[in-house]
Formats: sequence, structure tokens, C-alpha cells
Amino acid sequence: FFAPHTMSQTPNCFFGLEVQPDKKYSQTPPDGVHLHLSQAALPPGNSGRVSVKVTIDSKTFCICTLVAGVIDQCALDLNFSASQEVVFMTEGDPLAVHLTGYYEVSDDIPPDELSDDSGAEDEDDDDDLGLDDEEDEEDEEEEE
Repeated sequence: FFAPHTMSQTPNCFFGLEVQPDKKYSQTPPDGVHLHLSQAALPPGNSGRVSVKVTIDSKTFCICTLVAGVIDQCALDLNFSASQEVVFMTEGDPLAVHLTGYYEVSDDIPPDELSDDSGAEDEDDDDDLGLDDEEDEEDEEEEE
């Protein structure tokens, strides 16, 4: 009756950021990884109005405006390219805003090939993205 559902082989990792008033937060996804922003939300117990803005390539855009008790959250579907600096900030009443989404490894780059530009292997690269490298774990077990 139903076709089998196949999950994408691309690993996704949670992204979460609390943007405080009067502060800017810079994010730069590593090579081969895109940032997908899915949601902006006000924490409970707030009152006021705040706009969430993003700066890319020296251009600033308002991506949503939240009004406590009226529009407490906003669904987003924004993708930010690998290696592109993205700066998040708020404007309006002094309210914190929670941004959530996920990092996604590009389909054309296998997760085991993600590394820094120096070509040196850094075992912590995958850990920063929340990826498990099973081959490394197996190699470590064999060495023991």
C-alpha cells in the first residue's frame, strides 16, 4: 500500500542560538555544510515586539517580526551557503529570540571527506558537526 520511505543518507545536525538584545552573532558553516534556519521563537513570559535580522555580504534583511502573545514564533525556510558568514541580530524591544534549524552536509561531499583546508586530518571536525565517524572508532579499537 505504501512505498517504503528511505531516509536521506545526508546527516543533519541541530542548530540552536539564543540571540540576545543589542548583540550580533556570527555563524560561518564549514566547507561542504549548509545552515538551514527553520524557526524563530520568543521564550515564554515575554512582552513586546522584536524583529530578527540577518546580514549577508554586508546587506541586512529582516527575516521576521515577533510580537509576544500574538506571534510568538515564526516558521522559516532559509538556507545559508557553506563558508558564507551570516550575522544574526534583533531590533526592537529588548527581547531574546531563539533561532533553531540544522546543519546539512552537501549531497556532493561525503561526510568522511569533510576536513579543513590544510589537508591535515582533524578528528574533531566531525564532532563539531555532531557527526559520528564509525571508521575512526573501529580503527581505534583495532589499535588497542
